[in-house]
Amino acid sequence: HGGTNFYSAMVKINNLATKFDRIIIFTDGEATDTVDFRAGKAAKRNYILNVAAYDNALNMGENCLEIAGFSEQSLRYITEHEKLL
Repeated sequence: HGGTNFYSAMVKINNLATKFDRIIIFTDGEATDTVDFRAGKAAKRNYILNVAAYDNALNMGENCLEIAGFSEQSLRYITEHEKLL
């Protein structure tokens, strides 16, 4: 089944003339590569929501917030998080 190639998708998005407010990736954690948002140019706010995680966790990177474990509260958290930025 191969998985998903996030890196090539992000390269294409970063090369677009359009810039975005945020990028939200929903994943099951089965990507065949990794995404490095520090090099990202398409959005200032980037989120990875791992819907297949066994534990709940928040991981804050330089330009990315990863939320492991998913519920509708995850989207509310993003809204509240952006109010602080």
